[in-house]
Amino acid sequence: MSIFNCKHQFTLLMAAAAALGASAQDFDVNPTAKIDNNKENLHFTVGARLMTDAAYYHTAESELKSGMAVTDARIRTSMTYNSWYFYADFDFTKGKFSQKNIFVQLSLANGDNHHIFKGGYYNDPATMANNTSRGSLHFISRAAAVNALAPGRELGLSYKFYNRHFFANQGAFAENLYNDQANGPQGFTVGGRWLYVPLDDKAQSMHVGLAARYAYTNTGERQDDGEIKTSHTLASTLETYTDGNKQFLSCTLPWARNSVYASVEAAYRTKKFFARGEYLVKHIGKKGGKGLPSNTFHGGYAEAGYMIFGQGYKYNRAESVVSGLGGRGLEVSARYSYLNLNDGGAEGGSMHSATVGGAIGFNKFFQVMLEYSYNRLDNSHFPLDKNIHIVQARMMFSF
Repeated sequence: MSIFNCKHQFTLLMAAAAALGASAQDFDVNPTAKIDNNKENLHFTVGARLMTDAAYYHTAESELKSGMAVTDARIRTSMTYNSWYFYADFDFTKGKFSQKNIFVQLSLANGDNHHIFKGGYYNDPATMANNTSRGSLHFISRAAAVNALAPGRELGLSYKFYNRHFFANQGAFAENLYNDQANGPQGFTVGGRWLYVPLDDKAQSMHVGLAARYAYTNTGERQDDGEIKTSHTLASTLETYTDGNKQFLSCTLPWARNSVYASVEAAYRTKKFFARGEYLVKHIGKKGGKGLPSNTFHGGYAEAGYMIFGQGYKYNRAESVVSGLGGRGLEVSARYSYLNLNDGGAEGGSMHSATVGGAIGFNKFFQVMLEYSYNRLDNSHFPLDKNIHIVQARMMFSF
């Protein structure tokens, strides 16, 4: 294939993917559309993903908007050249463009020892849940504790090592993506995730480990005396996307300066069953001289699933996460999660949540999910909203 034809076909595939209505993020399987230029050892992919959710909310007092929404609509591309890999995906949800993952990485291997150097904008390594693709999740939303406490995408550099029994992923990141803060030079983040994998074969896998992260906040609102007022916000939805309201679980901490995050995790899977969970803690220190107390928040989740039929769960050793349904199949799942954002004058609310659900994959491109959640809320700002019931469904298409 000539380079001209390769570029021409790649352009056509990009246009076709955009015409299909946008989608995508990190994929659980390789995108279907591929272009290989074997002469130059160049390999291109293009893919898309669409998620449409519907939800019914039952609350005692405050209204949540039941209805339908496009909750994920993305285009994804990648290029591989020898040991180099470039990846980018872009979101068009709500009709607005936003940048998601965009990075380059170099992968080296020596027998079973793998070394990966990565730079760009992508998920901070210090969490299991946020390094599991949404397409591999067994629930419509990640747990509230992850949404509020765990780090998300950041701009920086990282180094990952893994082999049959050990996994270590660590990096340093900037405070924000575009250096477009109103005032002050950027702060920084350092952290990682470290695991021991005592068991990993075709029949079953297991890992245990921990993650940690330190963040220094340096940007904020400039005061009349010239000092910069930093702040830190922790918030989560009620584990739903159709109505992304975060008022029930939210707190903003003025003069926040240092943030220390830590978590412990465990995961186990067989072909038919998986169980995994994390416990997370986040400590926020305030700027010196302000006389404000520090705050500590915590939460966690435990979830399990059983595949009634299908190709079986798999363990992704490169990311140390359990795969999703992955094709034609049927599973049932259950989760308990907990989040507490009340501490030292901060009244962000707390919530216990229990979810049961299931998913059916018609093929490797199309999947439907259905779940029910009972949320027990405790927030002094919403004293009548104690019991919140949610029934929601998702239709997901990806290629």
